[in-house]
Amino acid sequence: MTEADEDWSVVDCDRWLSPGDLFTSVPVPVIRDVTGATSMVISRGPAMLITHGCSLDKCTRSGVAKLERAHFLPLQSLHSTTGDRQRLLKDKQKEIEPVEGLYLGEVPRFGEAFVAMSDPFSVPADYFALEVIQVVEPSGKPGWRIVPGQNDTRFGRIKQVCLDHFHRKWIGYWTRLAIDEKQSDA
Repeated sequence: MTEADEDWSVVDCDRWLSPGDLFTSVPVPVIRDVTGATSMVISRGPAMLITHGCSLDKCTRSGVAKLERAHFLPLQSLHSTTGDRQRLLKDKQKEIEPVEGLYLGEVPRFGEAFVAMSDPFSVPADYFALEVIQVVEPSGKPGWRIVPGQNDTRFGRIKQVCLDHFHRKWIGYWTRLAIDEKQSDA
């Protein structure tokens, strides 16, 4: 099976936080324009964790997580956008262009979803009451991971192939650099 044919379905998440974790509910800032007056409210909604993995396993010598903010993109219903955009996101799911959106397919507990690179937001790490645990790495060496002590509403994680594709799109969107579709994430 080639990467292009691989299923992008959601998989179970690990005990520790990982990029691509999907949450049913986190605080999401919403900007509203009501009759010319712009205001912001904090709502709760589904989101994908996009904090870089190397930030999710850092702790002090005393065993306290160093993470100050967790970064997210809100999950959006595919049906909340125009028919043209729906077709574009689905037809070009595994291509770099369009870099602005990533179609995630059918997401359990949510339905057909996508994320827009233009919508990142942060949640203070204290919201999750982070704890640090020791794990055994695949190499057999000890390592550290951060786990949420509260407000853990994760229900899965996007597969690594989808996360790798997300990273390429993220780079393309925010830098406008041309990204080779076969580029390695190494």
